[in-house]
Amino acid sequence: MSLVTAAQLRGLLIVAEGALSEAQWRFWEGVMIEPETWRAPVETGFDFAVWVVAVQGDRAVWFNSVANCFELSRFARPGQLDAPGLGRGELTALVDQLASEDHARDRRG
Repeated sequence: MSLVTAAQLRGLLIVAEGALSEAQWRFWEGVMIEPETWRAPVETGFDFAVWVVAVQGDRAVWFNSVANCFELSRFARPGQLDAPGLGRGELTALVDQLASEDHARDRRG
């Protein structure tokens, strides 16, 4: 069970999504998902589920209720996040990070 309820998460997402620019919102619409509970990265020591709110490839955006921020982690299989460390903070910054990585991957082919 997550430390944040689904209703609390929706409120947090409304505020976070409200700060997105139009370009960020268009990208976000392509990666956001209906929030799902996944297992936190083992390295965090969390013994509870976290809410994943977006997935792109092998990366997921999730809400860290302990740090009260969004994080970006890789995963090998849906439902279990791998080590944290790809990004942490405001949703706007993580959306920019995902979009720039997506753009760079498209340019590489």
